[in-house]
Amino acid sequence: MASSVVHHLTRLLVLYLVTFSFIIPILCYFLPYSKLFKVFHSEKEMLSDAKDLNKERLSSATAYFNSIDKTESMKFYNRYDQERLDLLVVIVTVQRKSADVQNLGYFLQATAAMDRVMKQNQSFKKKKLVICNVDSNPLNYTDVVWLSEFIPTIQRYDPRGKDMARMTTSQRAVLYGQHLHLNKYVKETVDYMFCLESAYLMNSTYILMMEDDAIPHRDVLNNVKHVMDTKLHHYNREFGHIKLYYPQKWQGFALEETRIIELVSIGCIGAGVFVFILNLYSTAKKKVLTYFIQILYFLAGCVYFILVAELLDRQNLMELRRFSKSLYSFKQSPGCCTQAMLYREQVIPALLNYLQGSARLNMDHTDIAIYKFTLKYNIPCYQIEPNLFYHVGLYTSLVEGRYKDPEGFLFHV
Repeated sequence: MASSVVHHLTRLLVLYLVTFSFIIPILCYFLPYSKLFKVFHSEKEMLSDAKDLNKERLSSATAYFNSIDKTESMKFYNRYDQERLDLLVVIVTVQRKSADVQNLGYFLQATAAMDRVMKQNQSFKKKKLVICNVDSNPLNYTDVVWLSEFIPTIQRYDPRGKDMARMTTSQRAVLYGQHLHLNKYVKETVDYMFCLESAYLMNSTYILMMEDDAIPHRDVLNNVKHVMDTKLHHYNREFGHIKLYYPQKWQGFALEETRIIELVSIGCIGAGVFVFILNLYSTAKKKVLTYFIQILYFLAGCVYFILVAELLDRQNLMELRRFSKSLYSFKQSPGCCTQAMLYREQVIPALLNYLQGSARLNMDHTDIAIYKFTLKYNIPCYQIEPNLFYHVGLYTSLVEGRYKDPEGFLFHV
């Protein structure tokens, strides 16, 4: 009995040594957000790689628009102008000061990707893509000037005075016409209000608001439609918005009840499968694992899979959910971030009134104001994981020249 236990412990020790000495370090070398990724890669190296990947995406986006017909593109988006839309997608954009120097082209990348999705996907039949330019000097924003020949465009500061939101209340029309705000965060909120209200006036059941540094996954609309059909409409659930992006750096394992349960579940499921396979193998060899040995393997397996999951981290494990749209998780929405949000039409008037008060009082950033609005009126809002959008905004539009942690921008679209 003792020799048998030693034999099995030796097997487990070899498994641990091989995994954590060779296999896991190799995987972590290639997987951003894994616990060892930054051990192998310096910030300078990651920043350089992120910029190279950005150049590739920008080149692809430019080539895409050079390859399509402007007239046909406008016809595609204007064909339902006299009808109620199922989905309206609005890209909110402002010219980045750092982009003038870096030639980052986030807006071109996001627009090319969304244009491709809209023209290829059939999940929503009557749909339209609109660019919402909130730059204070719209004619100097050359990327928007170029793409406005392909995609319908509205502008907060339209020199011809044809802003859609002029049709709204006189109080908000004055707010939208202002060039000076208390600070850049107030302007950001008013910009968002303008684009959201302009979208509301276009008569669509659902409105997807995306920022110009968010790139959609190719299956974004399929997954959104599937979630709405299976999680919302099937159970007659009402909702305010569905968040389609949340920063990956906050999606890892942490000392939170739900994520601890998730980690322990991974350990138990992995260990269960491990013991099952060992039993099959032993049966084939005409050997029987004793109950004690099975418990030993199960406990060692739990620890093993928990350690593997921790080292790879949750962000990378969630990518396995992309194998099927039925595997995507659906949870309560957190407060942060407005990179990609799907709204129900009915919630927008009240949200605009709330944001107007927030902007006037200089209270909160846009995402926090939206979150407080949902709490105040007890409106259920949700988040889909893994993300259905990439975030390419390495350089922020709010602070010139400042870049974020480059680890989160090392991906191929």
